[in-house]
Amino acid sequence: MLIGMGMHGHANDAQLFKQMQLKGIVPNDVTFVAMFGAFRHARMTEEGQKLLSSMKSVYGVEPKIEHYSCVIALLSRAGRLEEALNLIKNMPIEPNEYAYGALLGGCKIYGDAKVAQSVGKHLLDLDPPHSGRYETHT
Repeated sequence: MLIGMGMHGHANDAQLFKQMQLKGIVPNDVTFVAMFGAFRHARMTEEGQKLLSSMKSVYGVEPKIEHYSCVIALLSRAGRLEEALNLIKNMPIEPNEYAYGALLGGCKIYGDAKVAQSVGKHLLDLDPPHSGRYETHT
């Protein structure tokens, strides 16, 4: 339900999330991904950042790369590219192509060639076969 509501930008997902907890339903990895998606569609950046910060301390769920990537996408789509880049640099796990790809999407939206160039270099290092460069073999 959270995923479907979030895809349509319904900010009342937070209320459903609270109702789930009151009924004793413990949130899991997927629950948080759904919430971050809802926050992204509703452009609720602060709420997404707060939820990421509280995942482990409040809910006992260790944030994974999927969660960080969601928040990076949330920040990037809101034009907060430097904050997204700082999150990538400071997160406790190694960023992957999804984290950098989320930031690159924001760079495209806001025309930030400087950050995009830096992100592109990281993407080339992470996944050279899918870097967009083609080699011809004869």
